[in-house]
Amino acid sequence: MACVKSKLDLCEEDCVVEESPNERFIRYDEVLGFGNFKVVYKGFDKDDGTEVDWNKFCLSDDVDVLNSGGFRERLGKIRVLKHGNVARCFDSWVDVESKTVNMITESCSSGSLRKFRMKHKGVEMKVIRKWARQILEGLCYLHSSNPPVVHGDLSCDEVFINGNGGEVKIGGLGFATISQHGVGGYVPEFVAPEVFEGAGDQLVDIYAFGMCMLELVTCEYPYSECTNVEQRYEKIVSGVKPAALGHVKNQLAKDFIEKCLAPASQRLSAAVLLNDPFLSCDDSKESTKSSKFMDINLLQPKCKVPCQTFSGCGKVSWESMWSTNAKGDRVLVTEFFITKGNKEWRLRGEKAEDNSISFVLIVKDAGLHKRLKFEYTFFPHTDNAASVAEELVSCNEELSEEDIPPTRELMDTLLFQLVRGWKSSNRGVKSSSEESGNDQQFLQSCRELMRKSEEARETDKKRWPSGRMPNPPKSVLSR
Repeated sequence: MACVKSKLDLCEEDCVVEESPNERFIRYDEVLGFGNFKVVYKGFDKDDGTEVDWNKFCLSDDVDVLNSGGFRERLGKIRVLKHGNVARCFDSWVDVESKTVNMITESCSSGSLRKFRMKHKGVEMKVIRKWARQILEGLCYLHSSNPPVVHGDLSCDEVFINGNGGEVKIGGLGFATISQHGVGGYVPEFVAPEVFEGAGDQLVDIYAFGMCMLELVTCEYPYSECTNVEQRYEKIVSGVKPAALGHVKNQLAKDFIEKCLAPASQRLSAAVLLNDPFLSCDDSKESTKSSKFMDINLLQPKCKVPCQTFSGCGKVSWESMWSTNAKGDRVLVTEFFITKGNKEWRLRGEKAEDNSISFVLIVKDAGLHKRLKFEYTFFPHTDNAASVAEELVSCNEELSEEDIPPTRELMDTLLFQLVRGWKSSNRGVKSSSEESGNDQQFLQSCRELMRKSEEARETDKKRWPSGRMPNPPKSVLSR
């Protein structure tokens, strides 16, 4: 008897056109986008049940390049990159027969940032600041890798967004793999002038980021005033800025973009730009009408907790800031930090419904102009601050042994606030009674901090029975 296939079977058979060598990923015959030497198709991860992007790069006839150890090493480097603002590469392989490179990457629901910005014209400057911070966080991670990863082809078409949460991710890292030099992308308007002279390093990404910012602020494509490629090339090489720069009304934004487009010798790194006044602006001039009738004092915490505690590492300071959680509620977030010389360690955390805690550790080194960000999920029933701090250092080459004590102390301090009855990590044998006394003072300060924080939360519950605080005026927001 002949096998009769259902309409669903026929539809699936017609749509699936290719399968990965490990049979985990399948490619549909649906094109999501184009690029120079690249086509992006819709794909599917059978193991996780999620949609992915299937990037197919068409290369030259030089098969030896595809089979070279250096090329495959670059492919492997892209696969191990893991950061919240960098699109993950789940798998990659070379198809010598068809002379293509295939890369399976994370899919973002709303597509490229360029299409998203063109679709939504009414975007406030505070949103663009949020996007800018996320892009810089991703670049900071790439550039601080060992060796540094240079994107080389950054543009708004290679930055993607999940529109439902506003999460921005840098994609299009295929150029960094396929290009032997890793700089000088396919979009000339975003290519730094030094590239045309045969030079360039990670600062070419900062120049391209500046052009991205210009486009996001003005909704104008850089050098759109030029009528042909030759005019664009002449202006770029001679250092003439796009006409769109004159249309930026916000002076802080204009200054920020000009810093990114400065000559290579004057251009700032991603880590330094993260501290720029433009990104730390409080948007006080953009406050809503409703905030005029709101008593600012109602939004300040009534219970003042100590701004400092003491630990084995010395002084642990803290500061509070207004933030927005996943539900859109305005909440007060406490961030603890330790400063020692040119270095500063900052830690904040959020407790989930399963009682796990999502830690965000930021390590700043003013002397090296570095700003590193690490994320870790902490399980109070099985983890302790000492082992987690050691694990973070051992798994990240950017950290050293000197980062363990302050990270451990910050975790203990925050855990005292978030976990009732939390006991400090085992600090080992004390070398003196003075050190033991410091630990006791540290524990007592943490308990006092926790007690007063609970009082503040109870006061907030009485003030807002619904559990949702009104949105505060922008003038009282820290960021």
